[in-house]
Amino acid sequence: MSAIMMAELSASDAENALVQIWLLLEKHEIASPEVVVVPISDHLRIRLISASRSDAEVVRVKLRDWARQREAPIH
Repeated sequence: MSAIMMAELSASDAENALVQIWLLLEKHEIASPEVVVVPISDHLRIRLISASRSDAEVVRVKLRDWARQREAPIH
């Protein structure tokens, strides 16, 4: 099991992140991870929990460019 966390997202960035994630999942034929969205103050945290470490790593690598543009940390 492996997790990806995106923190300090605005509502708009969180929506955009989820769209990007699902496009990646479909493109690479990756099973849908468990998604947990937690509100923290005026931001959101998204945590994706994947059964496969390799699937999680594909998503993590592909999301890095998107996250850098928005200064959204991915862990």
